[in-house]
This record gives sequence, structure tokens and C-alpha cells, in this order.
Amino acid sequence: MEMDSRYDVFLWLLYWMCFGMLSIADFYAKRIMNIVPLYWLFKTCILLYLMVPRTNAIHNLYVAIVIPAVAAIEDFIMNYDVKVNKRRRNTTVDEADV
Repeated sequence: MEMDSRYDVFLWLLYWMCFGMLSIADFYAKRIMNIVPLYWLFKTCILLYLMVPRTNAIHNLYVAIVIPAVAAIEDFIMNYDVKVNKRRRNTTVDEADV
């Protein structure tokens, strides 16, 4: 299978990322599968909708959900790193005084 451009590869990567996230959700959502009788049909329709190039749904999903989520996680990690470094500096100074 030959890809036309890097953008096509990017879209396929996004599609497989969403497929993987849905597969992980399947593992944790066993109760939902029992309650919703057409769960697998809904999942298949969602994946087909994401895969159709005309809708550009996978790119819209990436822009609307993935980018903000990654930015929020990055901010959380950076803030945590700043707090840890500040505690290290305070601990090191306190130990040096003793």
C-alpha cells in the first residue's frame, strides 16, 4: 500500500490512535456493552465515519479533542515539575544549614 503524502500517513496515524483508544475503552466499558444492544454497530459506524476522507472527521477530532488534551496534560506536568524542583531546592538548602 503506497501513501500519496505525509498528510495521508498523518491521517492514518490519527485513525489508528482513535481505534486504539476505543479498544481500550472496550476493555473498561463491559457494562455499557451489556446495556446497549447495538454497541458494536455504533462503534463500527463511528470508525467508518472517522475513516471517510470527505468528512475530514478524524482531523476535526484531533483539533477539537487531542490537541487541547495534550496541552492540558503538558501544563499539568510542567507545573508538577516546577513544584518538585522548588521542593528539592528548599530541602537542599535546609539540609545544608544543619
